[in-house]
Amino acid sequence: SNGFWLLILLPWSCSRAVPSVWAPLPPPAIIRSPVQLLKPTTDLVFKLLLQRDQGFPLLRSMLDCVICPASPIETIELLNPDIDRDYPVDKPISLNVRVRLKNLTRVDIEMQSQVTAQTASRFLYYWARDYGHGLQRGDDYSVLVPVVSVIWLAEDLLASQQFHSVFHLSEDTTRERFSTDIEFQPLALKKLHFLS
Repeated sequence: SNGFWLLILLPWSCSRAVPSVWAPLPPPAIIRSPVQLLKPTTDLVFKLLLQRDQGFPLLRSMLDCVICPASPIETIELLNPDIDRDYPVDKPISLNVRVRLKNLTRVDIEMQSQVTAQTASRFLYYWARDYGHGLQRGDDYSVLVPVVSVIWLAEDLLASQQFHSVFHLSEDTTRERFSTDIEFQPLALKKLHFLS
């Protein structure tokens, strides 16, 4: 079971020391009474895990390991996860966890327990709405900041056997990047066993 994946997360790619908050739970034989555990793949549990404790140590550690910034993330500003509609007919969205880093990059962290044919389109829509959020008439496009989407998937979306993939917008032949403002980082929980 991947029930405690978030608590023992990512020593596989993180070159920095893993904090004690990542320590694994004791084996089930040590637990004295039966306990019904909440699944971290549930949106509410996922949000609560990442946003618990002052300074968000679990969230910071996870982002350090996943997006691998040039220097460790020291502070995180938690943002309103609701993206306002521009028009009453626009589809409203509420992201799982939305943060701003010190370098102004925004990160949307999502947990997706079910994958459908529209999942990729849905996350592209989330990214686009977050990217343009706050841009007003007359604003210069330089006010736009990079947005990274970190997407935890409980089901397979990609054919690749990789647990962690990173996508950018680049030219097919030369791989020259069109923009550094767009980045998707899906993590496939079902592929964790390929790491061992």
